[in-house]
Amino acid sequence: MAKFTSETGRAAGKACKKKGSLTAKVLAKTKDGQKLVDALMRIVTGTRARNADRIKAATKLLEYGFGKPIQQVDTNVEGSFVVKWKDGELEAEKKDGDD
Repeated sequence: MAKFTSETGRAAGKACKKKGSLTAKVLAKTKDGQKLVDALMRIVTGTRARNADRIKAATKLLEYGFGKPIQQVDTNVEGSFVVKWKDGELEAEKKDGDD
């Protein structure tokens, strides 16, 4: 059975499943998201949906099943920087002496 996953592909955490939360209610009503996945699969494989709807459904399945693709950012910056991954976010700090 499929489990509800976030955009990063991780299973919904305890905080999301807190009793009474919207996520907990959705997970309970949809058999941990399986009914939602099944509905999207019916759209993707069915013959009655428009092509645009099939593409949107397939995109959601891919994004939430495998994670969204990494976006590349090109920059033109002078100086030296230290780049860190902290608490799930990318941080860049300018090195001292580079003004």
